Amino acid sequence: MSFAQGAAPEKETAAAPTETLFFARTGESLASPPIGVIHYLEFLQIRNRWIYPDIGYVDFAHNNYREFFIGGGRTLIDNKLASWDQELLYLQATGSACRLPAALVDAPPSLYPEMDQRDRLFHVSSVERFGPVSPGD
Repeated sequence: MSFAQGAAPEKETAAAPTETLFFARTGESLASPPIGVIHYLEFLQIRNRWIYPDIGYVDFAHNNYREFFIGGGRTLIDNKLASWDQELLYLQATGSACRLPAALVDAPPSLYPEMDQRDRLFHVSSVERFGPVSPGD
């Protein structure tokens, strides 16, 4: 009786190398005096089609709000026409202006053929809610 799922490869196959990416972005207003408007840091690794860990930080150049996130995902499609990544992130916000301190962020599929941009829209689901809820939340 055999439990083998397929024939053994004739030669040893090498695993795809791990890709490590680090993004550091900043921005400032063009109006005088120029002031910072965003700081963004992200570290992630891609192993075969898996994206983990994906760790990051963002603030909007004020001391009253910042976000930290961690998560992972998978590349679902990667060919000449498109690359489709799907991720789930845990987001923790801090600061006096924070209204949604913890959330699960379902990063929707990002389709970017032959581009290396990670700008997307996110769907945020509250993990817990602190303080009063204002109309329109």
